[in-house]
Amino acid sequence: VLNASKCELAVQRVVVLGHQVSETSIEPTPNAIQAILDLQEPCTLKETNKFLGGIAYYRKFVPNFGHIAAPIHKISNLTKDRRHLFIWTVEQSNASHTLKRLLTTAPLFL
Repeated sequence: VLNASKCELAVQRVVVLGHQVSETSIEPTPNAIQAILDLQEPCTLKETNKFLGGIAYYRKFVPNFGHIAAPIHKISNLTKDRRHLFIWTVEQSNASHTLKRLLTTAPLFL
């Protein structure tokens, strides 16, 4: 049974699971884009994994996402007993800035 108060009919855009869906495109919502912009550079292994999780949800919008994110994955794969080896370098910083730029500038269409 459909709840009439939750139904939207004949709309040009609808938000579904953090995506704006229209007849011609699927893209992140403005709130999602702002959340990506607000992500700080990680200082710990836990923050790195949180950062990757936050941006990986939108990986389909970034060609070669895995290649661009590889420097970040390289340090995120450290285990708890090796977390003392965590060092955020210029390489990871460049990768995070590139991903944020690609995820927050048009076109982001599928």
